[in-house]
Amino acid sequence: IRYWLEKDIPVSPCRHPFIRYFWFEGSVLEFLTFLAILALVTVNFVLYWNLMLSVSAHPLTEKAYWSAALMGSGHMADVLLGLILIPLGRHSFLPNLLGIHIDAALRFHKRCGILLCLISLSHGFLIWTKTVTFLNPPSYFYWTFNIGVQGPKWIFYVSKAGFMTTFGFISGATIAVLWLFTFPIVRRRLYHFFYVIHIIFGPLMIISAGFHTSSVWYYSMPGAFLLLVDWIIRLYNYSKKRKALIRREECGYIRIDIFEKINVNVGSFVMIKIDELGWQISHPFTVADDNESLVLLIKPTLFRSEWTNQLADLLPNGCLEKEITVR
Repeated sequence: IRYWLEKDIPVSPCRHPFIRYFWFEGSVLEFLTFLAILALVTVNFVLYWNLMLSVSAHPLTEKAYWSAALMGSGHMADVLLGLILIPLGRHSFLPNLLGIHIDAALRFHKRCGILLCLISLSHGFLIWTKTVTFLNPPSYFYWTFNIGVQGPKWIFYVSKAGFMTTFGFISGATIAVLWLFTFPIVRRRLYHFFYVIHIIFGPLMIISAGFHTSSVWYYSMPGAFLLLVDWIIRLYNYSKKRKALIRREECGYIRIDIFEKINVNVGSFVMIKIDELGWQISHPFTVADDNESLVLLIKPTLFRSEWTNQLADLLPNGCLEKEITVR
């Protein structure tokens, strides 16, 4: 069954840019997974919508409906926050363990991220335009920047509305920053910066969202656990330095010989970092030979900003070979 499910959905027959932009890219299995995500967040919205109306003293009033919509949209974002934490990057162990193609894994992460941003925007819009109008004073800025202010009493708890709104604002701002740096025109040109932004603002987003509403901690636990395992594996692999020899072949390709024996097959790929080119960027390259040493053959690009071009620059003119450190 999986063979048929992993067939790609045909490209759009319509050439219009708008249609092509929103046309689903990927396999049938990816499409079914996306529908499952939409179903999951919809169930959470309906569940918490009904929950809020059931405990409201006046369930048929406008205030009750907007409060229920606010609670429902917030829990939709909680689900997506848990899904987006699942480690599916090129460095991660999970796609290989589950037999998921790396492009499909990245598309899953991207779609969850886009949905998270859109639902967070709608959640913030509801607070800004509707929910705050039922508070006294009806000012978003008052409740956001007065952290200790007591809000209305719910049946669940005494709401510290100022506390919740402040951390919700911080979480929304971090999501906006993360989203801004994921656009291809920014990410490809400023990858180092994109990487650092994710490292700093990702945990800040989770912590502030957790203080905004406690349910975030529950939804985040599975993804956070997998992410922790992933980082332990990464750090373990990163700690092992290997000496390698870089040389320029007559055809213009760059050859890297890694002398320490690694248990991989010819044709598979390895993720490598080269200390001389920066600590945070890893790249996948196909293993060309593994007899006496692990051999990678890399064709440098013509663009100065590309990593492979910088790799070629490690060999100045007249230098036949050079020793480098590979992780």
